[in-house]
Amino acid sequence: MTNSGRKRCNLNGFYNPFTQDIFAKNYDSINSQATIDSFKELEAFYPNKVAIYVVIDNSRYYKNPMLKDWLKTSRIEPVYLPSYSPDLNLIERFWKLLKKEVIINQFYPTFSEFKTALLDFCNKSSPEHKALVKQFVGTKLHLLKPV
Repeated sequence: MTNSGRKRCNLNGFYNPFTQDIFAKNYDSINSQATIDSFKELEAFYPNKVAIYVVIDNSRYYKNPMLKDWLKTSRIEPVYLPSYSPDLNLIERFWKLLKKEVIINQFYPTFSEFKTALLDFCNKSSPEHKALVKQFVGTKLHLLKPV
């Protein structure tokens, strides 16, 4: 996400549909190392969970050998979406809400203010914010049956 052609805000994020917890962090670029870092923080966020299921798309960095190796000793259990199915990924619905609430028809004089607004929206944990996210994003996970 960007407000000019010169700088980018690369967010890696997770959404828990049961609690409306949102975890998002900015990286210089989203790659396998950034993903491992995010997964480590996600594990720290849920220290008592035996397994943490993460629905992910088919981006190259999710198929990287370094990440696959790291996942062997992790509590993260990836759930890969079918190709071309962003409608099944709840975080995509959250990104749409983020754009609606923070980006569209908003002006930020500096990139720093823009980035702060994005991260502040992602990291709000008030009951009102969680209710907004729950209403917009929803909690329904569409289960896919093998063909």
